[in-house]
Amino acid sequence: FFPIRSLLFGGLSRNLLVQVQKGKVELQTALLSIDRILAANELTFALVAAIPSLLIALALSGTLLSSLFRLVFGVPFRTNRATSSTDSASVALLSSTHALRMAYVELDRALQQLTQAQILLGRDVEEADEEEEQDALLPERARQQRQRQRQVRELEGMYVFRVERMYRVAARLFLSSGANRELDLLLRPDPSSTSEWHNIQLDLLQLADPRVPLSARRDTAQRMARIYAVLRSS
Repeated sequence: FFPIRSLLFGGLSRNLLVQVQKGKVELQTALLSIDRILAANELTFALVAAIPSLLIALALSGTLLSSLFRLVFGVPFRTNRATSSTDSASVALLSSTHALRMAYVELDRALQQLTQAQILLGRDVEEADEEEEQDALLPERARQQRQRQRQVRELEGMYVFRVERMYRVAARLFLSSGANRELDLLLRPDPSSTSEWHNIQLDLLQLADPRVPLSARRDTAQRMARIYAVLRSS
């Protein structure tokens, strides 16, 4: 009878009420913590829930734009990938044409230096002939003439090197169809009629021909700068 007496007249009922109240407080604390976690991650849950809707909207908009471009312009809509590919080809084209222009500048400079050296050498030879006729050819004049001839030979070698370098740069620029289709289409949509490569090749071969006088080579170099679009600055 002790538990019954404790329940009726003792502190058992009070202890039971204390335990129930403690459990209620712990339950409310746990629920409050869960509410805080949910509130902190509300934006994340919203984004995760919106991703499928965004994907569906992008797919529908892409399909709609493609259909609209095909209907209005008669061509399919260019995606970002196609645009990026064309932009890369444009950058490659600009880089290649810039390299060709710089090679032409170096060639023109070498040709100009060679022409000036040939003129000075011709003057030295004329003066030496006059001194020989007067039997007064000085050793200093002979040494200067030999030095001038050596300088001309060096400039001739540098000039041939510049012509060969420009030929290689031009060949790499114009003969790139197998490596980069976009670059090839930008450079020459119709290779049979618009490519400048054939005439540039002939002019470079003429510049490298030692039988052609320097004056004719100079005229050829100046004509190349005037005529060929790939050598003109845009």
